[in-house]
Amino acid sequence: METKNRLEQIKGDIPKMAKSEAGKFVKRFEDVVEKATTTKVKEIRFVGVEFDYKKVKIGEAQVNKALAEGFQPQRDIITESGLVLVMIKLDEE
Repeated sequence: METKNRLEQIKGDIPKMAKSEAGKFVKRFEDVVEKATTTKVKEIRFVGVEFDYKKVKIGEAQVNKALAEGFQPQRDIITESGLVLVMIKLDEE
Protein backbone atom coordinates (compact mmCIF):
# COMPACT_ATOMS: atom_id res chain seq x y z
CA MET A 1 0.00 0.00 0.00
CA GLU A 2 2.87 2.36 0.86
CA THR A 3 4.51 1.68 -2.53
CA LYS A 4 1.32 2.45 -4.42
CA ASN A 5 0.97 5.82 -2.68
CA ARG A 6 4.60 6.67 -3.46
CA LEU A 7 4.11 5.80 -7.14
CA GLU A 8 1.08 8.06 -7.29
CA GLN A 9 3.15 10.88 -5.76
CA ILE A 10 5.90 10.38 -8.33
CA LYS A 11 3.39 10.35 -11.19
CA GLY A 12 2.01 13.65 -9.93
CA ASP A 13 5.51 15.20 -9.93
CA ILE A 14 6.20 14.40 -13.60
CA PRO A 15 5.25 17.36 -15.81
CA LYS A 16 2.85 16.63 -18.65
CA MET A 17 4.06 17.36 -22.18
CA ALA A 18 1.81 18.38 -25.06
CA LYS A 19 1.62 15.83 -27.88
CA SER A 20 3.20 18.24 -30.37
CA GLU A 21 6.14 18.85 -28.03
CA ALA A 22 6.46 15.15 -27.30
CA GLY A 23 6.64 14.40 -31.01
CA LYS A 24 9.42 16.96 -31.51
CA PHE A 25 11.30 15.58 -28.50
CA VAL A 26 11.06 12.01 -29.80
CA LYS A 27 12.26 13.10 -33.27
CA ARG A 28 15.29 14.92 -31.82
CA PHE A 29 16.08 11.90 -29.68
CA GLU A 30 15.85 9.57 -32.70
CA ASP A 31 18.16 11.89 -34.68
CA VAL A 32 20.75 11.85 -31.90
CA VAL A 33 20.59 8.06 -31.62
CA GLU A 34 20.91 7.65 -35.38
CA LYS A 35 23.94 9.93 -35.54
CA ALA A 36 25.57 8.16 -32.59
CA THR A 37 25.08 4.73 -34.12
CA THR A 38 26.21 5.66 -37.63
CA THR A 39 29.29 7.62 -36.61
CA LYS A 40 32.54 5.69 -36.79
CA VAL A 41 35.84 6.36 -35.09
CA LYS A 42 38.33 7.48 -37.71
CA GLU A 43 41.39 7.76 -35.48
CA ILE A 44 42.30 7.28 -31.84
CA ARG A 45 45.06 9.00 -29.91
CA PHE A 46 46.42 8.48 -26.40
CA VAL A 47 47.85 11.66 -24.90
CA GLY A 48 49.83 11.48 -21.68
CA VAL A 49 49.89 14.43 -19.30
CA GLU A 50 52.42 14.25 -16.48
CA PHE A 51 51.79 16.24 -13.33
CA ASP A 52 55.38 17.38 -13.09
CA TYR A 53 55.95 21.13 -12.99
CA LYS A 54 58.33 21.03 -15.97
CA LYS A 55 56.42 18.46 -18.06
CA VAL A 56 52.80 19.48 -17.63
CA LYS A 57 53.06 22.15 -20.35
CA ILE A 58 54.18 19.50 -22.88
CA GLY A 59 51.09 17.38 -22.22
CA GLU A 60 48.90 20.46 -22.26
CA ALA A 61 50.27 21.43 -25.68
CA GLN A 62 49.65 17.91 -27.03
CA VAL A 63 46.04 17.96 -25.80
CA ASN A 64 45.45 21.41 -27.33
CA LYS A 65 46.97 20.27 -30.63
CA ALA A 66 44.74 17.19 -30.71
CA LEU A 67 41.66 19.33 -29.98
CA ALA A 68 42.63 21.70 -32.80
CA GLU A 69 42.91 18.69 -35.15
CA GLY A 70 39.32 17.68 -34.36
CA PHE A 71 39.89 15.05 -31.68
CA GLN A 72 37.42 14.77 -28.83
CA PRO A 73 38.26 13.53 -25.33
CA GLN A 74 36.59 10.19 -24.79
CA ARG A 75 38.02 8.99 -21.48
CA ASP A 76 40.77 9.79 -19.01
CA ILE A 77 42.88 7.24 -17.18
CA ILE A 78 44.65 8.30 -13.99
CA THR A 79 48.22 7.07 -13.57
CA GLU A 80 50.83 7.46 -10.83
CA SER A 81 52.49 10.38 -12.57
CA GLY A 82 49.48 12.06 -14.20
CA LEU A 83 46.82 10.92 -16.62
CA VAL A 84 46.30 9.57 -20.10
CA LEU A 85 43.54 11.06 -22.25
CA VAL A 86 41.93 8.79 -24.81
CA MET A 87 40.95 11.05 -27.67
CA ILE A 88 39.03 10.11 -30.81
CA LYS A 89 38.40 11.68 -34.18
CA LEU A 90 35.05 10.75 -35.68
CA ASP A 91 34.49 9.99 -39.35
CA GLU A 92 32.26 12.68 -40.85
CA GLU A 93 29.87 10.82 -43.18
